[in-house]
Amino acid sequence: MNYGNLFWLACLVIGHTQLWVALMNRLHALPLGHKTLRRYRILHDVAIPLVPLWMLYGLGLTGPQLLWNDHWRSLSPGWILFCALCALGFLGFVFSVTRHYLERLTPKLLKLDSTVQDIAKKLGQKPIGAGPYQSLAWLPFNEQFQIELNTKKLLIPELPQELDQLSILHISDTHMCGTVAQEYFEEVCRLSQELNPDVVIFTGDLLDQMEALSWFDSTLNQLSAPLGRYFILGNHDDELDEQTIRSTMQNAGWIDLGGHTLITQWRDCDVELGGSEVPWMNGHPDWPTEKRDPKTLRIFLTHTPDYYQWGVKHSADLVLAGHNHGGQIRIPLIGPVYSPSKTGTRYAAGTFSSGKTVMHVSRGVSGQHPLRFHCKPEVTKLMLCAQTVNDQRGSE
Repeated sequence: MNYGNLFWLACLVIGHTQLWVALMNRLHALPLGHKTLRRYRILHDVAIPLVPLWMLYGLGLTGPQLLWNDHWRSLSPGWILFCALCALGFLGFVFSVTRHYLERLTPKLLKLDSTVQDIAKKLGQKPIGAGPYQSLAWLPFNEQFQIELNTKKLLIPELPQELDQLSILHISDTHMCGTVAQEYFEEVCRLSQELNPDVVIFTGDLLDQMEALSWFDSTLNQLSAPLGRYFILGNHDDELDEQTIRSTMQNAGWIDLGGHTLITQWRDCDVELGGSEVPWMNGHPDWPTEKRDPKTLRIFLTHTPDYYQWGVKHSADLVLAGHNHGGQIRIPLIGPVYSPSKTGTRYAAGTFSSGKTVMHVSRGVSGQHPLRFHCKPEVTKLMLCAQTVNDQRGSE
């Protein structure tokens, strides 16, 4: 047995898998329907296990018999091209994992406090309904019902002192459809309300089944905040009757920011809010690249973090996003694998900063597929912190 070649073949298999994963992540970032995406997923599901077997047979056991010999130079041009692509995929895998560890924390994240609540334990049973994919919810070690309640202190460089310690409850991606029972969302919202936020912001994907819209009053609509409740919708809402979803939330007093800009006042300070449901619905906010007043707090809501750089370009102080669910499954030492984004897993979840712009990406409350490993669902209270005079001097 040539163990050196066995190692290199394993690297090529990892590279092949990385290429398929990268392709699927980016396809899911496009405004394609679920039926179209399902066809690509079938190809993915077939290629991931079968191509490595073909490689083992065609390279390792027959042909150049690399498991026994060192005959890389005898590879045909077709195999050379295929192996070169897989090698590029492996380099992409190494880069992705390295970046995951280097970008996990941003200096703008000043403090993180977390508590985990086991909703199944609180309710006395797993809150699983009769919806689709319910078999996934029963899998052992599934963390779907362990909600993480976070409080994150974020440094917002141009935040007015009057807004120092302002709190925003960021909640996203409930995906209510009946698989995860109504009681789960009711308990999550009850726990979230105990965080006593100044503002509530929801960043899309409320439903996966229209029937679950009847749950809205006993779930998200139980959230309240003195400075208002704001929302945008997501791609799963777009697949349903998004106008009915939108009007239901508006009639309950939630303020729709999908494709809109709103100038309001919080604590006697001007705040500019804008939302984007691109690429599925509406458009970006009609913002100039520079704020009309540097003392105005500008917050950009986008369902997908793919438009983070749009927020940076348009002088957003804070970008709030969801959609990627943190990957839902995180492999130890590797991190997330699947993330429906143009940037792959780069912005799967967490806090990021670029210049004076800070972005928070929520892992979401649930998903169409109720499966979570090393990636608990979350609700986050963001505490905005102003940069003090001492901080400014220290950064000069």
